[in-house]
Parts: sequence; structure tokens; C-alpha cells
Amino acid sequence: MRLLSYSARKKLIIDLFIGVFCIVTISYIIVALMNSKTFQLFGAIVPRVATESKVVALTFDDSPDPGATEELLSILERTDTKATFFLIGKQMNKHPEQTEKIITAGHELGNHTYTHYSLTFQSPDLIKREIELADKTIRAFGYNKPTHFRPPYGNKLLLLPLYLHMTDRNTIMWNIAPDDHPTIASNAEYMADHVEEEISPGSIIVMHPMYKHRKESLKAVEPIINRLKAKGYTFVTVSELLTYQKQ
Repeated sequence: MRLLSYSARKKLIIDLFIGVFCIVTISYIIVALMNSKTFQLFGAIVPRVATESKVVALTFDDSPDPGATEELLSILERTDTKATFFLIGKQMNKHPEQTEKIITAGHELGNHTYTHYSLTFQSPDLIKREIELADKTIRAFGYNKPTHFRPPYGNKLLLLPLYLHMTDRNTIMWNIAPDDHPTIASNAEYMADHVEEEISPGSIIVMHPMYKHRKESLKAVEPIINRLKAKGYTFVTVSELLTYQKQ
């Protein structure tokens, strides 16, 4: 077997280094784009609204599970607070009674896809089907107001933002997510402290209190509302919040 010359070995090592560097760089860019809450290549992304008015949107993601949903709605009624629920279409059909209670209470519904699959690397047909099926499900419950969209896990890359842009829809994200932080998600008071520290006019808060294993998230909702109201904040739906956007 013929050995490579020194110059050939040197060139091979350099080429390998460049190849690895390119792969790592491209992977980093893909992950950064996928997870970014403030940037996407197509269309508008909304992590918060630029305003001086002390308004915030409280949003809840995922399933309207029995029990937790009723407790959450009771808290919102007791504190006279309207919220936006980004629901999964399949779970809406599984729990129609809870879905109807959310609508009857006057809260806003948003589209969180039909099955909650990550749409980052999916085909255009699957992206379209997931969003349109969720829209159809929302309409089947008699909810006819405009619906905003939030991607599962907050993930998006190229095709999802492009589809949303082509259908004239914003990507609604968030800038405060207390129960996404492992160090504080197990304690309701820690989550309330976090929100109080991070809050600013135009913020969008996301929480996931409608699961049985998210009891601390559910417990955190009322103190979060009470603390922010004590600071002079008003809770509005996402649609209402968007009207405060500075031009």
C-alpha cells in the first residue's frame, strides 16, 4: 500500500478540519434558528410587543385535561383575568367538555397544531395538514374569531415560517416561560418570583398548567396574576396585545 506524501497528508488533515468545522457551524446555525424566540427567516415572529402600556398576555399551551382545566378556569374567573389558550386539536376532540368550558368562559383560542408534532423537519404537506386540521377543530367547537399560531416546543426552521408567512399568520412566541426552567419549575413561589423579576410592558408569558404532573405550574398562576396586577399590569389576550404594538 502506497503511503501518502507529507503534503498530501497535510492537505487531507486540513480538508477534514474544514469539513468538521463546516458541519459544526451549520449544525449550530440550524439549532439556533430552530430554537430562537426572536428571529425567523420568513414572516413575523412575536415574542413580545413593543409598548409602554403596562399590558401583558398570559398564555397556556397544550391539552385541556380534565380537572386541571377546571381549576385553572376557576383561578382566571376569581381573578377576573382573560387568557389565550394554544390548544392541541387532537386533545380538544378527546376532551370536548373542557374545550367548551374554555370557550364559554370567554378566553381566546390559539392553534398549537393537531397532534403537537415538531414541524421543524416536516414536509410542506404535513405542516399544512397539522395547522389546517387544528383550525378545523377549533371552528367545529363554534369558535369563529381569528386564531393565532404557536409552534410545538417553539421550534421552527424554514418551511413552517414560510407557510405561516404565505397564509398571513404570525408566529406567536413568548419572552417569559417560568415552568420551562428546571431550577424553578418545581416550586410555585420561585416561578412567581421569576415572572415578577422578568416582567415588562408587552410581555407574553407561557405556562403549561393543564397537566397532572404540572401542579406547581397551576399553583403559580394565581400569585403571578395577583403580583402583576399589584404592579399595575393589565392582562389581555394575544389579539388585544398586538393592538398595542408600536408602529
